Amino acid sequence: MRVVFSKRGIAPIFSAIYGSPSTKSENMKKVTDMVGKQNKGIFFGDSKSDMDVAEDYELDFVFVRRVSEWRDGHQFAESKGYLTIDDFKTEIDEEFQA
Repeated sequence: MRVVFSKRGIAPIFSAIYGSPSTKSENMKKVTDMVGKQNKGIFFGDSKSDMDVAEDYELDFVFVRRVSEWRDGHQFAESKGYLTIDDFKTEIDEEFQA
């Protein structure tokens, strides 16, 4: 992830970047150790495991549809009351066209 973020020029805006080989749950533990568990957050994800980690850490969850391999994920996320978006580019484009 660090390489991808660096190539896209966005690495400097993050105080930390976590990814494989650590699990999502291990990475969230690192984040909560750093910022404290009492702080609120939003977890953007495209899988059931993303949703599970968000719930385990009491974070708001946003399901990102177009990057997901989970065919019915958006329906499941919506049934649980979570926001779903197509992708970040679409959301940004729509926001700034208004």
